Amino acid sequence: MKKFYLLAALLLSVQFGALYAQGGNDYSLGAKLVMDPNLRTGTLGNGMKYYIRKNAKPEHRVEMRLAVHAGSILENDSQQGLAHLCEHMAFNGTTHFTKNSLIDYLETIGMRFGADLNAYTSYDETVYMLEVPTDTEKFVTEGLQILEDWAHNVTFDSVEIDKERGVVIEEWRLGRGANERMGRKVDPILYNNSKYAVRNPIGKRDVVAYCKHDTLKKFYHDWYRPDLQAVVVVGDIDLDKMEKQVKEQFSKIPARKTERPRIWYTIPPHEGTVAAVATDKESPYVIIRMNYRHDKLKYETVKDYRDNIKQNLFSEMISARLDELAHKANPPFSFARADISQSIGETAEYGMFALAADKDIAGSVKTIIDENERVKRYGFTAGELERAKKTMLNDIENMYKEKDKTDSKSLTSECLRNFLDGEDILGIANDYAFTEKFVPEITLDEINALAKEWITNNNSAVVVEAPDKDGVKVPSQSEILAMVKDAKKENIEAYNDKAANQPLLDKKPKAGKVVKETTNKETGTTEWVLSNGAKVVLKPTDFKDDEILFSAFSPGGTSLVGDNDYITCTNSASIIDECGIGSFDANTLTKMLAGKTANVSPSISDLYEQLRGNAAPKDVETMLQLLYLYFTSPREDKDGFASYISKEESFVQNQTLSPEGVLRDSAQGIASNHHFRRRPVDEKILKEIDEAKVMELYKQRFNDAGNFTYFFVGSFKPEDLKPMIETYIGGLPATGKKENWKDPNITFPKGIVKKTVYKGTEPKSYVLLELKGKFDWNLKNKIDEDAMMKVLNIMLRQVMREDKSGVYGVGAYMIPARYPKSEYTIYIQFGCAPENVDMLVQTAFDEVAKLKKEGPSQENMVKATETMHRTRETQLKDNNFWLQALQTYTMNDDNISDILKYDETVNKVTAEDIQNACKKYFDMDNYVEVVLRPEK
Repeated sequence: MKKFYLLAALLLSVQFGALYAQGGNDYSLGAKLVMDPNLRTGTLGNGMKYYIRKNAKPEHRVEMRLAVHAGSILENDSQQGLAHLCEHMAFNGTTHFTKNSLIDYLETIGMRFGADLNAYTSYDETVYMLEVPTDTEKFVTEGLQILEDWAHNVTFDSVEIDKERGVVIEEWRLGRGANERMGRKVDPILYNNSKYAVRNPIGKRDVVAYCKHDTLKKFYHDWYRPDLQAVVVVGDIDLDKMEKQVKEQFSKIPARKTERPRIWYTIPPHEGTVAAVATDKESPYVIIRMNYRHDKLKYETVKDYRDNIKQNLFSEMISARLDELAHKANPPFSFARADISQSIGETAEYGMFALAADKDIAGSVKTIIDENERVKRYGFTAGELERAKKTMLNDIENMYKEKDKTDSKSLTSECLRNFLDGEDILGIANDYAFTEKFVPEITLDEINALAKEWITNNNSAVVVEAPDKDGVKVPSQSEILAMVKDAKKENIEAYNDKAANQPLLDKKPKAGKVVKETTNKETGTTEWVLSNGAKVVLKPTDFKDDEILFSAFSPGGTSLVGDNDYITCTNSASIIDECGIGSFDANTLTKMLAGKTANVSPSISDLYEQLRGNAAPKDVETMLQLLYLYFTSPREDKDGFASYISKEESFVQNQTLSPEGVLRDSAQGIASNHHFRRRPVDEKILKEIDEAKVMELYKQRFNDAGNFTYFFVGSFKPEDLKPMIETYIGGLPATGKKENWKDPNITFPKGIVKKTVYKGTEPKSYVLLELKGKFDWNLKNKIDEDAMMKVLNIMLRQVMREDKSGVYGVGAYMIPARYPKSEYTIYIQFGCAPENVDMLVQTAFDEVAKLKKEGPSQENMVKATETMHRTRETQLKDNNFWLQALQTYTMNDDNISDILKYDETVNKVTAEDIQNACKKYFDMDNYVEVVLRPEK
């Protein structure tokens, strides 16, 4: 069962700082919240704040941030887009790193542009993000130097400014389309004609293209100053030493004697409800939002903390109701969510978001309105509150158990929220204590009172964005406002809470036995063979203290069914998942699992049937019971089937309106020689799903548990899992029949195939290049191609983005496969101006030719291989990596010990290996090129 964890209830509550007092926790509501004692924070003499925390996850890494309390909201009319351009210029020359040498330097120490080095600009802030290794002191020192340069030493070289204009314009271009056009229509209404309605961070193209250099420099000078900045350093560091370094490094930045006042803008209140409706001929989705705007949330006292817990419980319960509606036979929406959260413009909001079908948009809007009215009028039930409390207490317990294994990125984000939004900072031990204290005592009356507090008659808005398409009826603003008015006097019934209180299984199955055990000391894995033939691979780890991950696979998949059954078989596992298991429908099952961390979901792909899941150690038996039921008691449910089909229709029904969707479908068709099993899914193809055969085909794929291999990775001892695995996996039925997949014979076209897709009105193009060929499957070749593609990515970025300013981003990657054929697929993708397509395609080919002829530069060799080493360094301490690696190596009949030969194989990669790999895999006489261009 796919369980959607409403973690916002936790994530928001832990944003509050822990109360730290001499004699323990002070629970009096008037007590002030103070900073987590594990955090070093302060304000330098120049006004700059700093946050420093020691954290060992991941090892040998430190997260660094520079936050600037300045974004697009501070732009003058002549500066629209310059906050964002300033952010870009920080990567194009500083006092200590000229031009692009900052990126070059970080790549040579194994950090990736985009993943480990990045930034963003929003309305009220700009944030720079950097991760560096800590095993060499120089790396940390240089990281701090980079932060200082960003803070006040960006050089704004004239040549670099003019080059970067093009990159920002290409980012602007990629954002153009249906969502952007509809946003321009609804934002003035949603933001009540405030400055936020006219300060989209991407800005105006002409301002970016033609602004004077001094105008850009003035924005940086005015707003990049220490009193509006904070430095955040979290990671595997010496706390005292780092605090001393930060103070010395950043105290050197001079304070401003005269400052331009930093105005804090807001969104003005309005009476009643407003409605905004926008349609577009290229929009593939219906999106509905209903918001109630309020004053900014407070984070000062224990009462504020307790209030926040109530708000999160409220959000959890209303979201659960929406999720329940999404499982109806004719659901009003495919997905919906509600929460109370901080918003922009010094405000907070209670908001609902829904993704709906286009067949009854008015009905979907009315459902959202009615659900708010229902909870305002009748409140929640005791059962709903009990489940929400169980979920919150379970989640905070999981987080507390992981207190020493929390990722540094998460802790860094808390520091940023404190600086940018005034939220206090998590101290998990005390946060756990406060949650344990307050959650049980919060009453239903308290929660129900929030509905009247947050669902108000004023400052509310309903937004509908939908396709502009014949036959699609979109309610008007006046019709929406009439629904809001009518809901207040309609006969809306109270919510009827239906829940089950019984075990998943009536009795335990007859257990099997482990009949063979082998161990692999290199990988730390144990393999069992059970009496029913099933294989189980276990890897206990200490990477997380409260996490067990699970997967399983068996060869076969859709390859073993005929074309007439292909669509039904492909969807059968997802349909079964939608229907629930055993005697429990999906909604009942979700309620039964409240307060547990246990999840299992089945799937069927071309070559395999699979299951994936996760559990906290205390709930691992529940996870195994779910696994058992997916094999033995899949559930037929007409409502579940109808719900699944309805939701799938809402996803695919308008994909042909989207230029990107048409491009994707065209490329898939060409690259597969228009194979029957690679047809783009639309409403017509969904009608091929035969409800009468769903169960039959599902059972065919999941009728032999003994032909599966099961993997468990995480916090457990094999001997503790053994009795449960013998019961719930060893007790599964097995036929003894060993199936294998068949090759569906999907082939790539021969020669050079080019196609241009004309779709969309915006002046933008997108290019997809694809190559395919034979691959000699072994570890050495896989690593050579990976190094080759990393070098090529660097080369493409340097020429296409940094030199020619023709793209915002370009991606090149290769996927080798062993089965059903040993072959590789290479993709090169980028967006650009239509007039630059031919030039940039040729540029990409020229770089490939250069790599073939000259091989990689020594610098790019170092960048590629160091990145591979650094990435693997953190992967080896990650449960998800090990689960995926163990399953993939087993699927491909590889020796799992080769997982640990990665680094030594990377060390042997030579420039000649990379050059030869490029020659081998880039056959320029055999490729597909699909280009999106605007309609003529």
